[in-house]
Amino acid sequence: MNRRGFLRVTTGGAVVAAAGMALRPLAALADAADGATVLYDPRFAAARAHAGALAGSSHALRAVSGDPTALALELAAGAGPHRLCGVTTESVPFCLSQLATRDPRSRLTLHRIDRDLFAWQLVIPA
Repeated sequence: MNRRGFLRVTTGGAVVAAAGMALRPLAALADAADGATVLYDPRFAAARAHAGALAGSSHALRAVSGDPTALALELAAGAGPHRLCGVTTESVPFCLSQLATRDPRSRLTLHRIDRDLFAWQLVIPA
């Protein structure tokens, strides 16, 4: 985010609107995050804050930056169903859904938080 974008977001009513928009996706995914691993992008301070709110009491936060291939391979090698939630850029859940499974029953749900970040859930059936 550049300085102009930061100033635009942090002035007046924009703060209230941005906070409201960020809370809706998190509320929609809060039940899904219970007990699930919650990923966040450490490049964005807001990602960790939103992921912490999403994780709630489970406190299973995991930083994911750059290429999520290693995590996708870890998921693909594991047995049983998987449920991941996160607050990252759009590329992370997309790559995980493409690399971790070819099962058409897999579901990826994305909710935009801001220009860069998405709150998401990926469900991979057994």
